[in-house]
Amino acid sequence: MKSRHGTNRLIKSTGISITFLLIFSFPAQAYLDPVSTSMVLQLLVGAFIAVGVWFKTSWHKVTSFFGKNDTEKDDKSSKNIPS
Repeated sequence: MKSRHGTNRLIKSTGISITFLLIFSFPAQAYLDPVSTSMVLQLLVGAFIAVGVWFKTSWHKVTSFFGKNDTEKDDKSSKNIPS
C-alpha cells in the first residue's frame, strides 16, 4: 500500500508542475531547424518500431503459452534427424 501512496504523490506533483508551466509560460521566439525536425521524426519512428517489437514478442509469449510446449517440439524435431 505504501507504493500506491508514492505513485499518487508523483502523479499529483507532475500535474502541479505541468499546470504551473502552462500558466506561467512565455512566448518564445524560437526556430525549428531541419535537424531538430528530423530528430523528432526519428524519435517517433523509433518509438513506433519499439512498440511493434514489444507487441510482437508479447504476442509470441501469449501464443506459446497456449500452444505446444518445447518438449513436444523437440521430440518431433529429433525424429526427423537421421541416425
